[in-house]
Amino acid sequence: MAQPATQLEDRVTRLENQMAEVTYLATKNDRDVSNLKATLHGHTGVLDAIGETLREHGLKLAEHGVRLGCLENTVDRLERKVDDGFMLLGAGQAEIKALLTKALNDPAET
Repeated sequence: MAQPATQLEDRVTRLENQMAEVTYLATKNDRDVSNLKATLHGHTGVLDAIGETLREHGLKLAEHGVRLGCLENTVDRLERKVDDGFMLLGAGQAEIKALLTKALNDPAET
């Protein structure tokens, strides 16, 4: 009868060793999961910050678009004024040229 008791003690010893290994692995897993959670939390914070920056940049870009539209309108108006001025200047030069040509061709009228 000593033999079954020894088998039982061996089985209990093996089970105790296995439980020690399981406990060690569970503790290690818990630590790994905690580290992963901390890393994920850090990544989430970074992504949130990037999203906020992206929103700010979008608003600033829209603001710049409005200002650019105003500047384009101003440049268009100034371009029209310059074109009108050159047309007026050209007309004046043509009139002066015509008067000078007439005066040089017909000196009696001066």
